Amino acid sequence: MNRKKNKMTKSRNKKISKSSRSRSVKRKNSILNRFTKKLFGLPKVALFSIVFAVIGVISLILASAATTSVAYNVELDSGRQSASYQVTAAKGEIVATIKSVDPKLELSISDSSGSVLATSRPTKGKNQSKSEIVEIRENVLPDTYTVTVEYKGKLKNKITTTLSINYPVTDSEEISDTTPPITVITAPLNSTVKGNVEITASVTDASGVEKVQFFVDNSLIATDTTSSYRAVWDTSKVANGSRRIMVKGYDKAGNVGSATLTVVVDNLTTPLPSSTSGIWLNRDEIKSLPQSGTAWNRLYSDAYGTWDSRNITNQDSDLKNDLLAAAIVSVAKDDANLANKVKTKLGSLVNDWDPNERSLGISRNLIGAVMAADIIGYRTAEFENWVETMLTHNFSGRTIISTHQDRANNWGTHAGGSRIAAEIFLHGKPTDNAVNVHKGWLGDFNSWPNFSVDYGLTGTSWQANPSKPVGINAANTTISGHNVDGVVPDDQRRSGGFSWPPAAEDYVYNALAPAAVTNEILARQGFDSWSWSDQAIKRAIAWLYDEANFKPADANWDGAWIAPHLVNVRYGTNYIYPTDPSHITRNQAGDSIDYVDWAKQ
Repeated sequence: MNRKKNKMTKSRNKKISKSSRSRSVKRKNSILNRFTKKLFGLPKVALFSIVFAVIGVISLILASAATTSVAYNVELDSGRQSASYQVTAAKGEIVATIKSVDPKLELSISDSSGSVLATSRPTKGKNQSKSEIVEIRENVLPDTYTVTVEYKGKLKNKITTTLSINYPVTDSEEISDTTPPITVITAPLNSTVKGNVEITASVTDASGVEKVQFFVDNSLIATDTTSSYRAVWDTSKVANGSRRIMVKGYDKAGNVGSATLTVVVDNLTTPLPSSTSGIWLNRDEIKSLPQSGTAWNRLYSDAYGTWDSRNITNQDSDLKNDLLAAAIVSVAKDDANLANKVKTKLGSLVNDWDPNERSLGISRNLIGAVMAADIIGYRTAEFENWVETMLTHNFSGRTIISTHQDRANNWGTHAGGSRIAAEIFLHGKPTDNAVNVHKGWLGDFNSWPNFSVDYGLTGTSWQANPSKPVGINAANTTISGHNVDGVVPDDQRRSGGFSWPPAAEDYVYNALAPAAVTNEILARQGFDSWSWSDQAIKRAIAWLYDEANFKPADANWDGAWIAPHLVNVRYGTNYIYPTDPSHITRNQAGDSIDYVDWAKQ
């Protein structure tokens, strides 16, 4: 009985439950139908379709943002091996692409903290005939991102490609650009400038560059709307001294980006003579110079005095200056007898020289002989052949030319002065090799990378870059935190290995004197030699005076004043040196040509 009752109870419960669900469904359907008919007049199937469609659209809007694209023409070369561009992105995907087949060209993207998010390079080799699309796809959050194209290696030739960037932005960002252009001054590279100076800039912006303006000390000098972004500044219109260059880049949204650079204008205060005929001086210049004063008196006395009896290949002979003094005075005084004496002695040189001397002797002395011949107009086939022989004869293992090419010290500068003067005398101009070797000595390693400086433990200790030896260390270089900008390392080494404070070393002045004279000779030939390697000779004198505290008055060599004097003349500086006869003489072995204080005033 109980079992039957329980069955009846369960059955009744099931019926009640089914009935309740049925009434609930009907009630819900009734409400939905009334809602549908009241609001849309549509059947419920259509309503569900619309609802789900609206939800899908809302989800799509929430999940993605608007996008925009920019494209840049990228040019890379040995002076600019990377280029970077910034975009301000919303949440979404950045896609950056370039075309290239060079596996060393890398595309990368980084965030505002500098963290690199992704990189990509071409997978094909350089010999592929078709360009490969190099692509980066990166999901990002709102931030400013930098896309960089960089050549990972030594770039010899120019590379051009197009960088395309597609990135997400919000609707407000599409119409409101508040990011200024990225502006970088790419030239001048030297901190000291002179003459006409080219100013160039790299200016990039997502919305496009409208114009670029160039200023010097807040004065507008040029506006450029082309992609070259360059201006030419005539520094001769301003006084020597510190000047501030500013470049402003304007984008099409009205934003302005700027960059500044401070340079020093240092034009020659004493111009070179308008007439540059003559290796050292021409006849008109000689007649225009004063025939009085200490410098003239020394010149006059040596011309009419007793000449050195040692032959011109003897490194201690000072015959070169006797010949030079006599040639100058014969022109100044119209003294034909003195001129004939010079000619006679020049003619005798062809038979009065020692082939067994060292190359240093003829390197020191040939310069004076050819200058004297040039001044008085002495030229015979026999004498010209002798000059050529002096350049190429093997003096104890070296010629003048090989000494110039090999030695980064005073041997090399003495040889260089004589070589270049002789080449001008023989051919009317110096050879390209002679000019390049001199540029290399001044510090341009790429012009002449073949100096030998293997002289034991102290050989390269003063070189700022021992693997690239030069005659004068480059600007802004240091060793162990000490300033070696302007050091003549291959002669400073004679004082010992690198140490601080630096020791005084006479051979440094011995090297700089003929180097400065060579600068002057080349300048008369139209070369911009006084500006080469950031005004190398001037930097060398500055280091000796300011860092080494070693001045000509303290030197044990009478010719130490020659390079400071020429630097003062050409740059308007005021490096003090003794002017009394006991310090300005030419009667000491190793002296360069004399009378520079009279010839170059």
